Amino acid sequence: MDILERRIAPGAFHDLGRKYDPPKCQARMMNAILSMINTWLSGEQHDCGMLWLYGPGGAGKSAIAQTISQLCNERGVLAASFFFAKDIPGLNTEKRLMATIAHQISLSVPETRRLIAQAVESDSAVFQGTLETQLNTLIVNPLIHAFAERRPSSRHPARLVVIDGLDECQGANVQRYIVRILSTALIHRRVPLFILVSSRPEPPIRDSFNSYDLRELITTLVLDDAYLPDGEIKRFLWTKFDAIKATHPLRTYIPPAWPSPQMVHVLVQRAAGQFIYASTVIRY
Repeated sequence: MDILERRIAPGAFHDLGRKYDPPKCQARMMNAILSMINTWLSGEQHDCGMLWLYGPGGAGKSAIAQTISQLCNERGVLAASFFFAKDIPGLNTEKRLMATIAHQISLSVPETRRLIAQAVESDSAVFQGTLETQLNTLIVNPLIHAFAERRPSSRHPARLVVIDGLDECQGANVQRYIVRILSTALIHRRVPLFILVSSRPEPPIRDSFNSYDLRELITTLVLDDAYLPDGEIKRFLWTKFDAIKATHPLRTYIPPAWPSPQMVHVLVQRAAGQFIYASTVIRY
């Protein structure tokens, strides 16, 4: 573990003093975004997944990522965080990414500590290997074995990894590579993690997240100035709820008064003008 600790990037954690400008969006929209992220994280239909939070510079992505990290850390569900910074040596490259995440996971998921230590002891040159090798050796394999050994009655483990500012990591190919290997681990290895990535929508990152084989796994959330009036959101919700009542296989069991006007009003308020929130509710 001493060898591993010497490989981490100091200052990459969410709680090491860096402060970010608050989001430029209104408070109601901010609360809606945080609510959507929490809904994604607590969804029981999946045991892993990725969420890409993107938007222009200065939109407040890092502040949101930091807030989510703090909230999840308080709830005991934050596994690790890494905040890239293009102007800070060690935080603008991928070289210490996997070691930093593995170190935090060894603390947040105690069952992995022995397994990670054994992996480093068996091959201390792992840090000179590819990023994918480091991911599998230090993170994926220990997590899979640790979760397999857990008793059903055990407390729900920390499972969220936050990676902020991926566009501030040097090299377009590296950015693309990071998205690919993380998603591959989720798809093929079924590593039990939720991974939140925030960045600007730079072409390498955008193209990676939009690739065909990732569409079912990736949730996207845009932070921009796109805004619909509450009346438009309300009309959309009523139209879709009426369609559900007319076409759902169990429509005969749906009460005529469902949903209530009060509930639709609450949904409109939570949407905060963001169409993606309303469409997510309808899909659910």
